[in-house]
Amino acid sequence: MSDPISEIKEKADIVELISDHIPVKKSGAGYVSICPFHNDTKPSMQISPQKGIFKCFSCGAGGDVFKFYSEFHKKDFSETLKDLALRYGVQLNYSEDAKAKQKLQGDYLAIYKIAAEYFHDKLLASDDAKACRDYLAARSIDTKTIIDFKLGYSPISKDDWTHLISHIKQKVVTGDKKIFEAGLSIHHEKSGRYYDRFRDRLMVPVASEKGDVFAFGARKLNQEDDSPKYINSPETEFYHKGDNLYGLNLAKSSIRKEDFVIVVEGYFDQIALYRYGIQNVVANQGTALTAKQAKLLLKYTTSKNIYLCLDSDQAGENAKEKAFEQIMKVSPNLNPAIKVIDIPAKDPDEFIQEQGIEAFHNLIKEAKFFIHYKIDKLIAEYLALAKHEQDPRAKSMIVSKIARFLYFIDNRIELAEYVRNLAEKLKIEETVVKEQVFKEMKSLAHELGEHNKFNKANSNKEVKQPPNKSNKVNITKDISYIQDVELFSLLLQDARLLEEFMSEEHSLACQEHFEILDAIVEISFENPDLTCVNAKFKKLSQLELIHEMKYESLLADIAMEIDAGKTNFKSRFIELVKAIKKQKLKSKIAKKINNIKQIENDINSPDEQIAELQNELIMLNKELALLK
Repeated sequence: MSDPISEIKEKADIVELISDHIPVKKSGAGYVSICPFHNDTKPSMQISPQKGIFKCFSCGAGGDVFKFYSEFHKKDFSETLKDLALRYGVQLNYSEDAKAKQKLQGDYLAIYKIAAEYFHDKLLASDDAKACRDYLAARSIDTKTIIDFKLGYSPISKDDWTHLISHIKQKVVTGDKKIFEAGLSIHHEKSGRYYDRFRDRLMVPVASEKGDVFAFGARKLNQEDDSPKYINSPETEFYHKGDNLYGLNLAKSSIRKEDFVIVVEGYFDQIALYRYGIQNVVANQGTALTAKQAKLLLKYTTSKNIYLCLDSDQAGENAKEKAFEQIMKVSPNLNPAIKVIDIPAKDPDEFIQEQGIEAFHNLIKEAKFFIHYKIDKLIAEYLALAKHEQDPRAKSMIVSKIARFLYFIDNRIELAEYVRNLAEKLKIEETVVKEQVFKEMKSLAHELGEHNKFNKANSNKEVKQPPNKSNKVNITKDISYIQDVELFSLLLQDARLLEEFMSEEHSLACQEHFEILDAIVEISFENPDLTCVNAKFKKLSQLELIHEMKYESLLADIAMEIDAGKTNFKSRFIELVKAIKKQKLKSKIAKKINNIKQIENDINSPDEQIAELQNELIMLNKELALLK
């Protein structure tokens, strides 16, 4: 393809690109995300993988992969083109810097591909690799698994420490320095000679998300060797350990299928599970989970289900806690479900060797939500150290520790349930535990400089409960209901009005109707060429969300409103939006007047507070007057 822009668009997956920058979530046929281009509080940005575009109906931002990348990174088009060309391996004719960087990356990948094939062939056929094959057999790793993971063996001999270097030079035109810079050799300064970095080791190729090998993990085979158990490739310009998850290239399709991902620590934990059919597994390679790794975990699971299966020692416990915090930090408003697979062994590989794969399947089924797991874990640990189970200091420390994790929970129902569970297990009044939790959260908010987040968590706003026990939406056909029915019919019939409604952030008359609005937005965004209102309505009625929520009566009324054949869409749209604004302003004014009366009756209320509320009331009345 001669046109680099068209070639990039052809190769780029817009969902993948955007999810590398911000968390995205499956919604209908497309994806949604918190819009990074304005102060978004709910997922307002729609992403269409079929069309390769994104659109925020709140701030109006939208476009293709070029537009997103340039706006997100504040780069002009030429810089964006260079970056995306490098990312997707597209040759640019006019950029010498990009061409040089692209060539260097291509050279490195070519060298690593040769090295991986060389090590792999040695393991499968070389007599020198017998000890390596025996080691793998002892760990129940068969030939198929060796081939799937392209495991290898790095040879050694007393008189030649350059087996790999010589092999690479035979396969490709390159020099010692480039092989060294790629991390596959070491340089002896005194002699000036280069030697193979990896010798007499089991080689584990580390591949990118796309499957390109760009590093190795190397395990020693000779236990008498006093060198480290593992030697890893050094980081290069194109490889950073904390940016990748081991095995993701093999696991991503299974993660999509199973809709959850299991995180383990080491290569062989991942390989062992994969070998026995549990293939939605990745390894963080024994390091603390980074922000980039956390985003990758969220990338391929629609429901954002993540299972932590890390070592059971203290280091493993610390890793679980850091992983939980890191995942929660990079996924605001996505509400990920983080669970812990509690293994009664050092690691998953050891457990499977001793108990078998069926026992591990049972552990997955029994996995607890992270905070429930930590509550049980801390109670067992702290109270075991205390003189008796009613030790108040131990209980106080447990609440303090759990509060640090509860700080990251945005969902008020989940938060209330965790507090209730904690109070019940500590045998303390729930109100007392709740008070102490929020005190700890406020302290943490002050420590992190996130006062607004604490205020959100400590909000006194009541959580609205459904009016009945069934899942059918209870709809009263008052003026607000009638306004929304007519408004929905207009939005379905005129896409321009829908875009105006979303971009201006207008409001519906009834809060419970936002599910319908989201569905109309989804249909209109996914089908911009669909102009027939009956076809749109049919798609709306077939959506799983609508079916589950049972909006039969509302949909029937919308259909009747459409069939009424009204015209003058624009003028009626303006009238409806204005009427709803008036209604909401009147409601705010009534509440404000009530607040003022309550404060005036309180002799301890400061005059400044009353004056402030009265000023707010004046502003609301002025705003209402402008609408008349």
